[in-house]
Amino acid sequence: MIHGYCGSGSKIVKAITDFASQYADQTEADYAKFKAAIKNKKIKVAGEAAA
Repeated sequence: MIHGYCGSGSKIVKAITDFASQYADQTEADYAKFKAAIKNKKIKVAGEAAA
């Protein structure tokens, strides 16, 4: 379906690849911050006993 909109040039392949790589990097950074917030008790995790 994307081929119908964008054609088959190498520019779209590079754009999608770059986007996916940056998205993965951002997801990893966000998850690290999320885990740090849990560790530092800035957010609660469902199912954990209250301290």
